[in-house]
Amino acid sequence: MVWCAGGRCGIRFDNVAASVDEWITGKRAAVFAGHQGQARVDAIQNAVRSGAALPADAAAAGTAISTAELERRIAEEIIYVQRLIDALGEELIEDPVMLQRHSRVLQNLDRASQVLEHLGNVLGEDDRLAAAQAVVMQDLRERLLRKANF
Repeated sequence: MVWCAGGRCGIRFDNVAASVDEWITGKRAAVFAGHQGQARVDAIQNAVRSGAALPADAAAAGTAISTAELERRIAEEIIYVQRLIDALGEELIEDPVMLQRHSRVLQNLDRASQVLEHLGNVLGEDDRLAAAQAVVMQDLRERLLRKANF
């Protein structure tokens, strides 16, 4: 234990076996050339820029699922992020001072959550055009269905 105050304490480990995210989710983070997280991304970028072959663990990860399955998973992740934003907004609006000082920003947070929900739903549908046409947020529906400017 490295500190103790007010009924709480902190500990320090000599070796880190798992990150906080890994501990909470119970899943091990992806590793690339011995790196995790941002270091993993940097290592992949360096390998691609230098023309080096990617190690088997990184190369195999991209070929294990179909495009349709990947798109379904992306839709799920978008909905997950939307729920996280909703939870954040709900926490923030419980504070009257926060609500009074930042009502416009909190409204934007709510709009962002709604947009993510619609995008996740559209991406998760087989008939994405019909799903986009069914979006109830008029401005988002118009942006999704606008004609391409080439």
